[in-house]
Amino acid sequence: TTEIREHHIVIGQKACNGGLDFKFQVYSDDVINNATTTSTSNNNSRLHGLMSLQEYNAAVQRLNEAIKPARFKGFDTALLAASPFLTVVTLLPWGIRYAYLSKKRKRLLNSAIEEFNTAYPRLYMRQYNSSANGTATATESVLIIGLR
Repeated sequence: TTEIREHHIVIGQKACNGGLDFKFQVYSDDVINNATTTSTSNNNSRLHGLMSLQEYNAAVQRLNEAIKPARFKGFDTALLAASPFLTVVTLLPWGIRYAYLSKKRKRLLNSAIEEFNTAYPRLYMRQYNSSANGTATATESVLIIGLR
């Protein structure tokens, strides 16, 4: 786990759509320049000389655009919000859409990862699930960029 943090770029995530979805974080010059070696959260934001800030931000923005069609829409939020009143009627369609969007998000993300790996031949982006290492919670996975 320590080796992953020291020699790879860990792409951060932030919640969006009321916590139903996530976006990958782009970084500013301040975040990269002010990262200290004693702070674990800042260690994850360092680029370790693997790519420039502009390359990193462009790659992350392409990832975000790639998974955008699989994000929840207002309709999904309305179904979930109405669930206390019409339990089965709204939760069943929401559950079906959730499963569909999850599969779509995974397919789109894998495609975007493949595009990144083709565009940057000396780098390798990989998705780690929580079972693969100790850096993710049970509900999230971690994207890591490292040297091939």
